[in-house]
Amino acid sequence: RWPDPIDIEKGRAMRHVFGFVAAAVLAACVQTPGKAAADDQPRVYLSDLTMLEGAWTGELIYRDYEPPHEDVSLPATLNVSREGEGILLRLSFSEEPSAYGGSMLTPSEDGRMLNSEEVIARDEVDGRLMLKTQSACEDDGQPASCEMTYTLSPDIFQMTKRVQLDSGGPPFRRNTYAFERRGAGN
Repeated sequence: RWPDPIDIEKGRAMRHVFGFVAAAVLAACVQTPGKAAADDQPRVYLSDLTMLEGAWTGELIYRDYEPPHEDVSLPATLNVSREGEGILLRLSFSEEPSAYGGSMLTPSEDGRMLNSEEVIARDEVDGRLMLKTQSACEDDGQPASCEMTYTLSPDIFQMTKRVQLDSGGPPFRRNTYAFERRGAGN
């Protein structure tokens, strides 16, 4: 038996409906919440960091490792220069001439990592860029989670490290590097 013309039209209409449903299901699979969230992840770029190039003065404030865990403050100077795909931080302490150090800040190609730290927040407040990162770390020989907050502007640069020990207890500030630009009208 040949199909009735009305049945043919119904079949065509149903194929169109099934086609639309299949296309919608496929689109939903492609646009999963995980993918959308990944695209919205905060990022950091080398261009964000290059504003720090130059000389800075300030201090290192850190929580003493020995009880009663009071804050210790050391005057410090910082020189920042671009090195490859990152910036080099050269730190020195006038009261501890033998204590000096250098470290790099290097964003990943996609901007989702700063060194080995995942970028979890990016905000601009009053002309200052605020970045937050998190990573697994160690503090005083104990496994922990660390959160770094970076505040960047042409005249202010701060890095604050907060630690949450895996063994428990309240999180605490391990250290803050706080700098102002030399010669800035502050």
